[in-house]
Amino acid sequence: MGAETASGPESGTGAATGTATVTGAGSTPQCSLTASPSTIIAGGTSRLTATCNPAATSYTWTNTSFGPATSSGDVSPAATTTYSVRGSNNVGAGNTTSATVTVGASTGVPQVGPYTGMFWNSAESGWGIHLTQRSGTVFAAWYTYDATGKPKWYTAPNCRLTGTSCTSAVYDVRGPVFFGAAFDPARAVVTEVGTLSL
Repeated sequence: MGAETASGPESGTGAATGTATVTGAGSTPQCSLTASPSTIIAGGTSRLTATCNPAATSYTWTNTSFGPATSSGDVSPAATTTYSVRGSNNVGAGNTTSATVTVGASTGVPQVGPYTGMFWNSAESGWGIHLTQRSGTVFAAWYTYDATGKPKWYTAPNCRLTGTSCTSAVYDVRGPVFFGAAFDPARAVVTEVGTLSL
């Protein structure tokens, strides 16, 4: 119920006619629903947020396990799903509004895997290997020393997982200094020197 207007004669000395505006008890919530992000990959999470004006005191959700006091929460659908909510207050139930969370293929944003981290032997200080897994590929950066004691780096950029193991060519990569000069790609030298097996 919104504002109401009434008019009529007033009695008494110097009677006059006037208009009075009376504010009603309020109105039902008009809500909008957002999903952030609206596109995820399988296993990802999106936050649903209901915003209502005037404020809702309870919510009725579809396709979620959210309770009536919940105005926002996280969902992790396995497939593209449309969620709906309707807000209510002491005046009654408002509109029903929807948002869709689209679940894309896992080739979207690569997920960090269990083969990610820095590995070394504390009894052999100064060398180790850093692994970064994205989906089914592991990138390895091995830091060690050469025969003269100078720091040396090797990389294995494409260790494709089969089950829990992978194999990749290992490369010795040399190039120009990184700081203080423009990069010269002609000075970059990549040499295959072995095989990495994890």
